[in-house]
Amino acid sequence: MMRRMDFLRTVPVLLLAGLIWTASLWAQAPNSISYSGLLTNVQGEPRDGTFALTFRIYDRAVGGTLLYQQPTIPNVVVRKGQFSVQLGPFPDNLFIQGAGDRLVEVQVGNDPPLLPRQQLVSVPFAQRTASIDGARGGALNGGLTVSGNVGIGTFRDLACNDGGLHLYFSRQRGRYDIDYR
Repeated sequence: MMRRMDFLRTVPVLLLAGLIWTASLWAQAPNSISYSGLLTNVQGEPRDGTFALTFRIYDRAVGGTLLYQQPTIPNVVVRKGQFSVQLGPFPDNLFIQGAGDRLVEVQVGNDPPLLPRQQLVSVPFAQRTASIDGARGGALNGGLTVSGNVGIGTFRDLACNDGGLHLYFSRQRGRYDIDYR
């Protein structure tokens, strides 16, 4: 009977540990962005059809340095001029804070690139949160107050003080116990 009780205690702990580990994977910032646009003809009328689109990222609105080129995406469906694609993965240093402007250039098939280039703002730069520039590992001694969500890579004394929930993980005699208050 004692082994069955140990098993019944171990299963929830393992499920919780798996959930915490899986959640940490979901928390990683993606290395791609969604890009939507409106494709029109020279008269400004929305186009319909399937097109091959090439995307390039530059550091200036005109001229500048080519920083990234997405392999051509064939068969992009355009309806009433609207399209949406996923761009990336990008090099790690493409969206470093303080590196300057990033502008997207779109080319349809073999036609000349569409102008003007469109500036990327805010959201693509948020992907840098996956690896904070210059951050090093380390330890924190003492208390820390955080507003928001925190991921912890250990199963010892995890206290989630949100309305009084406290979880404590301890390993004794080869098993993990969870105590919540």
